[in-house]
Amino acid sequence: MAKKQHKKTEAIDATQLDTYFKQRMHHLGITNTADHVITYENLEYPGVYAAQPIFSETERGDIVINYPCLYGGLEYITDTEKPFTRLRIHPDHTQRDGFGRAIKYLSEKGSGVHIFHPPLILKKFADKEKIKTLYVVEGEFKAFAGAALDIDMVGIAGIQMFASADKRLHEDIVAILNTCQVEHLVLLMDADVHHLEWDADLEPNKDLSKRLFDFFTAVRRFKELALDHVKDIYFMHLSQDNMPDNKGLDDLIFSIRNQTPERLPELVTDLLTLAARKPGRLFVGHKIRELGPDKIKALFFLDFHKRVPQSFYNRYDHIIDDRQFTFYKGRYQNKPTNGLELVRHQDADSFMRIGTDYVKVIYVPDAKKIMRRKLKGWTSGELSRDYEKNGVPGFFQMIPRYDEYCNVPCNDDGYEQVIGSCYNMYFKLTHQLSEGAWPTIKAYLKHAFGEAVLSSGHTNYDLALDYLNILYRIPTQRLPIPALVNRKRGTGKSTFLFLVKEMLQENAAFISSEDLKDQFNSDWVPKAAILIDEGFIEKKATLEKLKSYSTAHTINLRMMHVGRQEIPFFGKFILTSNDEDNFAGIDDEEVRFWVNKVPVLTEEDPDLLDKMKAELPHFLYYLSTREALHPKRTRSWFSNDLIDTEAGQRVKKASRGWLYSELETILQESFVKYQYHTLHYTIGELVELLNNRNAAVKFRQADVKKQMFDKFHQEAKLMRYYFPTDPAGRNNLLPDLEQKLGRVYRFFITDFYSDAELRTLCEGEDAIFDYPKLIAMKATDSELPKDAFNDPFNPDNN
Repeated sequence: MAKKQHKKTEAIDATQLDTYFKQRMHHLGITNTADHVITYENLEYPGVYAAQPIFSETERGDIVINYPCLYGGLEYITDTEKPFTRLRIHPDHTQRDGFGRAIKYLSEKGSGVHIFHPPLILKKFADKEKIKTLYVVEGEFKAFAGAALDIDMVGIAGIQMFASADKRLHEDIVAILNTCQVEHLVLLMDADVHHLEWDADLEPNKDLSKRLFDFFTAVRRFKELALDHVKDIYFMHLSQDNMPDNKGLDDLIFSIRNQTPERLPELVTDLLTLAARKPGRLFVGHKIRELGPDKIKALFFLDFHKRVPQSFYNRYDHIIDDRQFTFYKGRYQNKPTNGLELVRHQDADSFMRIGTDYVKVIYVPDAKKIMRRKLKGWTSGELSRDYEKNGVPGFFQMIPRYDEYCNVPCNDDGYEQVIGSCYNMYFKLTHQLSEGAWPTIKAYLKHAFGEAVLSSGHTNYDLALDYLNILYRIPTQRLPIPALVNRKRGTGKSTFLFLVKEMLQENAAFISSEDLKDQFNSDWVPKAAILIDEGFIEKKATLEKLKSYSTAHTINLRMMHVGRQEIPFFGKFILTSNDEDNFAGIDDEEVRFWVNKVPVLTEEDPDLLDKMKAELPHFLYYLSTREALHPKRTRSWFSNDLIDTEAGQRVKKASRGWLYSELETILQESFVKYQYHTLHYTIGELVELLNNRNAAVKFRQADVKKQMFDKFHQEAKLMRYYFPTDPAGRNNLLPDLEQKLGRVYRFFITDFYSDAELRTLCEGEDAIFDYPKLIAMKATDSELPKDAFNDPFNPDNN
């Protein structure tokens, strides 16, 4: 449905300018908005036409600028039925952007680039009337005011917005140039185009070239896009003599109309004299079709003479005086003896010499398109070519020098970037901590880690808080490797990685498991957290590297063009994976992984990470004042039983291999078949069990023997033992037993069934075992000799 329009018209009484809207309309010379309307066909009712004023007022006093379409009717946002409009915000409602700049105009996000066509242009285009000179000016009010004086003029919403999405001259401008046989195309700017504002005390490092460079870029681009469409191209601006009261064309026209109306013809004539630059003119113009980039730069005092911006300084020496100033990456100063000279080049701060090697600080997007800081080796030859031999003498002397790298993590006020003569590869955090609530983070952590009660009496959520607590407060402390897993999507497990990344900023890095094999490792070695999303560690060598790194005290730092250097290593690996049971091969004795299965989110929140980022200052304040609930018990802080989860056991089980799984299935069936808690088999009997199952692969005794040692950690022992022979015995716990002697392996039912599975075997009328006794046996398994379970008639064991 078409967007609702403000169709009310209004007469403007010059004696009653009591609203912002009336003031601006009077400023434009409009006496009744009904005289300037767009006639358009109603999209819902074809054949029915309505009139929309070009300028209309909102209820709160803002001005709606309705764009006419060059071909008639309203201008619509592409592929929609929404008319394109811009809103001039009432000065009392002015907003500020993130840089503190005033936002005066608003338009719908993603609505594209549109050209404002005053009625004069619409008529000439419809009549195919020749236009000798077409002006393009920033601002709809300026274009309307100029066209009211019969100056052929269109408006754009910004100094670069004469181009369409395909980076060509906007199709509306091209259509006017072709249809109306335009000879001269002019980009007209305000009187403040060369104005310089600089408070040296408040902004000592402000780049004074930036604003001028933005104007230069616009003019150069305008010329390049117009070359193929028109005979002559001009750049004009109001004379700076019009400042400060008559900065824009509409201001100047209003001033002359009200104070010296007889000068209006002079204004028009002056504007039509395109390239004259005589003193006292209202406008200054330059023909730019034949000008190269350097000549256009000179129009904005951006040219260099003898490697310094002498033109710029000469133009603004009354503002700069003898102070140091920044101009296009250089730091300059005018000195009494030598004149203007380069004091320091801004790029020098991007380089360092560490020992005898040069490195550059660069920013590279990671796999998640997050820009991360990186140190990259740089050769002295390239530096010489880029700077010393290219107009920046003494550049090497401007580069800061350090003796060595160091890696000293610190997340509080004690942080130091340079320690002695060493450069700290750990970066300072920029969070501004404050006390407050963090409900989104709390809810997410409870979702991701759950609230299962641990052996300590605290919950897994508490353990997660302890982990983050130590990661933030004691970044040098070794910690286990959290792995958040679930084969299903929509769990939010990757969000934990992003939360840690936001916490530690440049001190956390996303990598892939392949990066662990790369010979160059400077991307992640100095980091406090190394994040592997959707990780699958296939090769054993890679897994061994990860496990070794997780407990290493030092590591060799390697980067291109730089020699190898050993530095302290404090990285904590954090993984997520969809392969919840097999993301890595983990041995039974492995105690470095803390595997958590993350449930599927009941409701997805697309703004979850943004909400958590907003809460981070409060969350980090909480962590900075919180003590861990679990005391340090191991070199990775937490006792092994706290991080030994069911999800981790499943990974260990899946890591045991195909033979283990096959034998496990056979033994599970045998425990049920014989209805007995302990079974013994010789190596020959095990091979026979495996090979009698019509397996595609036949096992050899030597292989089975090795697997029993590697996976079950058993060697066959000579012993007397009992084996059940009557599965259908009346007493399920005391079946008929046959005493035997042999070199056997011993298997306990509690090693092959989970507690939940054991409960199933012990419930109902057909219960096979007594659950309390099985659990008691499991609990004492590590304390009593296993031979104690051989005596089937010992009442303590049956």
